[in-house]
Amino acid sequence: MKGRRPKLPKRVMMPGGWVSVRWKRHLKAGGVRCAGTYEWDRRRLSLDPALPPAAAWHTYYHELFHAALHDSGTHGRYKGKVRETLCDLAATARMREKFG
Repeated sequence: MKGRRPKLPKRVMMPGGWVSVRWKRHLKAGGVRCAGTYEWDRRRLSLDPALPPAAAWHTYYHELFHAALHDSGTHGRYKGKVRETLCDLAATARMREKFG
């Protein structure tokens, strides 16, 4: 998957309501530069526009899974590397489903 930035939805309906999606440079989470973020209090997912298309899709799905964990009330049940691994697992499965 090569080329320009992928056309992602501007917002996504999740169990807890709409999540907006935006492109934003220089993202940080906990003071550390990152490829994407999910702000649960704003229900907003942000992605770095410098990401290659495949990485952008993977990050999009990863951050949506953070939203799903919040909406299900289970986000606090998983911490640190475990939570990030779950989000990566879900993103990888969605990538396989979408792109083969």
